[in-house]
Amino acid sequence: MVSLIRYRKRYEEKSWVEIEDILKELCSDRWKVRLYGLYMRTGQYTKAEATLNELDDPGRSESPIVPEDLSDESRASFIAIQRINLKYQQSNGTYQLTEPELNTLRTEVLKDIPERAHARGLLLLTTGEKYTREVTEGLGQREAKSKLSDQWSIYPNPTNDMLNIDYNVDFDGNITIYDLIGSKMLQMDVVSKGNNKIKMDVSSFKDGIYMLIVRDKDSNLIKTKKVIINSLK
Repeated sequence: MVSLIRYRKRYEEKSWVEIEDILKELCSDRWKVRLYGLYMRTGQYTKAEATLNELDDPGRSESPIVPEDLSDESRASFIAIQRINLKYQQSNGTYQLTEPELNTLRTEVLKDIPERAHARGLLLLTTGEKYTREVTEGLGQREAKSKLSDQWSIYPNPTNDMLNIDYNVDFDGNITIYDLIGSKMLQMDVVSKGNNKIKMDVSSFKDGIYMLIVRDKDSNLIKTKKVIINSLK
C-alpha cells in the first residue's frame, strides 16, 4: 500500500526516476505494463523492449506486493501490439508496418479485451483505418451497425470444407480470412452486382477459430464474422 501511495504522489510530480524504482518494486504484470509505458513516454526504448521481454517470459515470478491481475490473453495481446508499436516509435514514425504486422493489429482490434484500444490507435496512426466501438465489439459478438453488414450471410458455421457467402449488394472489395495471430489464410478479390454467392475452400485449414473480414475497395470494414473450422462436423 505504501508503494502505491508513493507511486501516485510521484506520478503527480512527474518524478520519473522514482516512479521507475517504485514500479520495479511492485513488479506484477499490470505494473510492468505501466513501467513499459513510462519508458515509452520518456524515450527509453531499450528498457521498454526489455520490459516486454520480461512480460513474455513464462518463468516470470508473481509480485509479493500486488497479485497478478493481467489475463494470459490480455498479456499476449499487449506484447504483440507493443512490439509493433515499439518499432514504429523507435523510427520516429517512419517505419512501414509489414502485412503480417497489419494483420496482427486487425485481428487484435476485434478481440473483446481492453488492449484492442492500443491496436485501434496504432492502425489509425499508421494507416488511417478507423475502427468504431461498434465495429470492434469483438469476435462476432456484435456486427457493425450498417445496412451493408445485414446483407451478408455466411454459412455453414462450423464448417469443414466449403464456406458459402451470400450477399445482396453491389460490391467491390475483398473477403479475407485470418487466423487468430493475424496470418492471412485466404483472400478473394470481388467485383459484383446484385445477388451473389461465393464459395471459399477452407478444407486445408486446421481445426480452430478464424476471422473473416469483408472490406470494400477503400478498406472500409463491411462485416466481420468468427468462423469455426471443425473436421468432425
